[in-house]
Amino acid sequence: MGKIVLYIATSIDGRIADAEGNVAYLDAYGGKEEDYGYQAFIEKIGTVVMGAATYEKVLSFSYWYEGKDHVIFASRELTVPEGRSIRQLSDDPSAVAAELRQQSTDTWLVGGAALLSSFLQRRLVDEMIITVVPEYLGGGISLWQEVQSAASHWQLLQSRSFADGVVQLHYHRTDAKHH
Repeated sequence: MGKIVLYIATSIDGRIADAEGNVAYLDAYGGKEEDYGYQAFIEKIGTVVMGAATYEKVLSFSYWYEGKDHVIFASRELTVPEGRSIRQLSDDPSAVAAELRQQSTDTWLVGGAALLSSFLQRRLVDEMIITVVPEYLGGGISLWQEVQSAASHWQLLQSRSFADGVVQLHYHRTDAKHH
């Protein structure tokens, strides 16, 4: 059975982007020398799930998660590049999460913060891999938003530190109901 996994980078002050939605602060990290486990992670992924702003940011990079299914949550009609396909949803993610957990591959909850909050509120995130880069943004888009009645317990599965000061934390939700 597949898991729904948040795999995301954040600044040390918990920001996933600056106030304009830019992620240029991440440019100094990763690359050919170190991918922080990205390649091994992406090979286990069958579906990527993201919100509209994250989707549009990915498109602005002229990037596409080749060979993956794409589920995009948006309340407005999105532009889809020619030759690509997405499944666009705008409601409660519970039904699609149940469907995704039936797959043999994992699902990557790419972002953003509002979609993560929606998934956390419904206890739909099974694991979190949070890569913390040693940058302090002092403002911008926070990874964490207020979530009503979503307290949950997480077990640290692994922590890794890298020579460039990056720390990666891998958590598993211990109160998860796996099917």
